[in-house]
Amino acid sequence: MVFSLYTCLVAGILLVTITGKAQTNSLAGPVIMISHPYPEKMQYNDEARTWYTAHRDTTAVFVRLQITDAVQQKKILQNGLELWVDIKGRKNKKTGITFPIPAKRATTMQVQWTPSGEENVPATNDRNATDVLIKQMSVQREMQLTGFAEELNGRQNCTHPSGIYATLNIHGDTLIYKAVIPYRVLPAQPEAGSTISIGVVEKGIPFTGGMTGGDGPMMGDGPPPGPPSGGSDSMMQMMEDNVFWYKIKPVIK
Repeated sequence: MVFSLYTCLVAGILLVTITGKAQTNSLAGPVIMISHPYPEKMQYNDEARTWYTAHRDTTAVFVRLQITDAVQQKKILQNGLELWVDIKGRKNKKTGITFPIPAKRATTMQVQWTPSGEENVPATNDRNATDVLIKQMSVQREMQLTGFAEELNGRQNCTHPSGIYATLNIHGDTLIYKAVIPYRVLPAQPEAGSTISIGVVEKGIPFTGGMTGGDGPMMGDGPPPGPPSGGSDSMMQMMEDNVFWYKIKPVIK
């Protein structure tokens, strides 16, 4: 089980070892940013209950999210997370990564909630709740790419040879999300001195019955089993999308 938890990260490390120097003649290239430092201090988004930071260098954009809230962790793994990049510094959702991909059948979700519905908290102990997260993470080995170079779009391994990757990890009680987007995989290159916007969408349970959101059709086949019916704050938290944007300043040489 531990191996499954670290599948994406280990694959990325192996790519670094095997590929060596950077390739400049194609989209394929080494994943060279896995241990890259995050110079920006982390900020906190209250609605998403998420710590976040993002920065850029001369080659790529780096994003890190940290979530300690148990309900938000389950929400991300059940419903998915979208990461958008806008090289114009606005809030356009044209180029992005969906990872984790929303679960179609969440059989492990059924053990995450108390049967009474009074409090949406893990039914047993913290160790059991962590085990559930690890099981869910173990099947997340692909990401959905949208708006990148044509040959990259669609389902791809979460550590792609082009250098784009997204990973999930558990450290203590914290769910850690990391992503790297090299400039070379973008449909256009950022202009010198430009500001880049990063958008994070932590998806809520999608509605059924033909409804669509303002940004297009809802993802998934309807809400997977798990949260009980009721009007608790935790249930509302699971239902709503959490969206926030972060602007990355130009690189100073």
